[in-house]
Amino acid sequence: MGLAVNKRSVLLYVLAGACCAVLGPPLRAAEPAEVVTPAMKEIDLDAFLHGMLAVTLPIKMAIPAEYEYTALRNTSRFSAYWMRPDAARKAQRSGAMPTDTGWMSAEVSGSVVFDAPTGTFVGLDLSSPTIAKGGFKVLESQVVTANEHPVVFVELLHAATNKPLYMMYVATLAGDNVVLISYRAPRHNRLVGDAVWAALKKRVSDQ
Repeated sequence: MGLAVNKRSVLLYVLAGACCAVLGPPLRAAEPAEVVTPAMKEIDLDAFLHGMLAVTLPIKMAIPAEYEYTALRNTSRFSAYWMRPDAARKAQRSGAMPTDTGWMSAEVSGSVVFDAPTGTFVGLDLSSPTIAKGGFKVLESQVVTANEHPVVFVELLHAATNKPLYMMYVATLAGDNVVLISYRAPRHNRLVGDAVWAALKKRVSDQ
């Protein structure tokens, strides 16, 4: 399966308000430390999406065990957020996303679609200079199939701040609709983020 690309998707998503937490002041270099992978739990993708789709996606994924679904104010019914319950309460009061403990989100992509005849994600540009112009670089991308649903994993790093962004695009195979799952690590810690994302990727890929 090929991976088609157009500059609209990743950059628009990254620069949109949903991703503003990736930007900000540069992170100081962290002292070397042993990173313990957070406890993970298995969840059906349908449950993670919390009823946002009328179709079933028979895919299991792994997320941090302490994350729970939360309904944030002023968000679309075609989006879902998962975070620690205490962080959710703070987010509800302040309107700010919980960078200290991280969070995950899901939405129906407005800029990436899946073209079944060619097997490509149209609108997902990982090679365009537009990514670099936005200050990001692609650390890794991987295309897999999970229970017959094409999936693309993308890992980005903001060059100026060293803040990672993790994304998973899933073709619903209901028309050309694509679901986007994203993850922001606690305090933008890349070691923790990489560990969580590796566990998620493994669970999704083993189907």
